[in-house]
Amino acid sequence: MLDILQFISPKNECKIHSFSEEILKKMSFKHNKSGWREFDPNYLKILDHISMIPFEFFEIDDWIIPFYSTINKSHKMHEIMHEFVSIFAQALSLKLKPTDCILLSFMPKQFSEITPREQSLLLSKMSDIKCEREEMNITIILFHCDYKFSSNFENIKTKICSYNTELKVRFANMTEYISMLKPKNRSEMRKVIKDFDSSNLEFKRIDTKIYTERMQYLYESNCKKYNSDFEPKDFWEVIKSKDLALDVEWYGIFQEDTLLSFLGLWFEDENAIMSIYGKDYEYEEQLRETFSYYNLSLRIMERAWERGATTIINGYGQEEIKKKLGFEKIDYFASIIKIEDIINLV
Repeated sequence: MLDILQFISPKNECKIHSFSEEILKKMSFKHNKSGWREFDPNYLKILDHISMIPFEFFEIDDWIIPFYSTINKSHKMHEIMHEFVSIFAQALSLKLKPTDCILLSFMPKQFSEITPREQSLLLSKMSDIKCEREEMNITIILFHCDYKFSSNFENIKTKICSYNTELKVRFANMTEYISMLKPKNRSEMRKVIKDFDSSNLEFKRIDTKIYTERMQYLYESNCKKYNSDFEPKDFWEVIKSKDLALDVEWYGIFQEDTLLSFLGLWFEDENAIMSIYGKDYEYEEQLRETFSYYNLSLRIMERAWERGATTIINGYGQEEIKKKLGFEKIDYFASIIKIEDIINLV
C-alpha cells in the first residue's frame, strides 16, 4: 500500500509544474489518464509545440496528477476545456457560473488502492497549495476510478461518468472479431461491409501533406454542427509539417480523390484511441447509405489490432453504434468536493 503520509511531509512537498518533457517522462499515462485523448502523449506534444497546454501537474513523490483550473479564462484552450469540464459538471448536476473556480483533477488509478484517510490527506495537500496560490476557495471535481469512493465519503457527491467506451482485443482478425459479436450485430456488420465494398467509396490512409486543410475543414464542420469548440489552425499545421515524432495515423473515406470523412487513431503503448472525427455534410446522404461511419470505424479498429493494440478506446458516436461494434462503457467516477469537505475529512 502506498504511504501518502510520507508524501505530505516537508521532505516530500506537493509541487505544481507546467508541462515539460521531464513531466511527460515521469508521468505513467496508464495510471494517470483513462483513455481521454487530452492526456495522450501525442496530443500533449502537439499542444506543447504551439504553446497551448491547458494542464498543470501536481507532483507528490512519484505521483504526477494532471489538473485544469477554470481560473485561467484567458488561456487559448479555455473554451475547449470548459466544454471538457462541463461533461463532469453535468454528470454531477453542477450548474457552472462564470465566476466559479473549478479544479478538474485526474487521479491515478492507484488512488483506489490507498485508504480513505490517505486519500483525504492527499486531497488536502492538493487543495492547500491551490488556495495559497490563488487566494480563493475552489471546488474540486475529482475524476477517478475508485468505485468505493462514494461509500467511503458519503457526504461527497459522486456519480458515474462513463463517457468513454473500450473494446478489449481478444481476436486476431476481422473474421474472429465479427464472430464474437452478438448474432444480430454480427449479421448487420457483415451487411454494412458488403454494402460499402460494392459502393464507389474507398477506405484508405490519409497523406496529411496533401489533405490537412481538407481535414481541418471537415473537423471544424463537425464541431460546429454540434456547437463544440475546436483546436486552432496551428494544431493542423503541426500535423501537416510532421516536425514532431507522433504515433498517430489518419484514415478516411474517399470518393476518388475527395476526402469525405476521416478519423484519427492515436497510439500509446498497447492502447489505441479513436479520436478527432470530421465529415463533409454535403455528402451525408451518400455516407449514410453506404454505412461509411461503421466501415471507417471497423477498418480503423482492424488497423489498431494489427498494430498490436490490446485496448481500443472510443468516445465518439452514439452509444447504440458503439454497442453494436462491441464497445463497453468504462466506469469512471466524478466527485465534487468543497474545501471545507476536505478539512472535515482530515
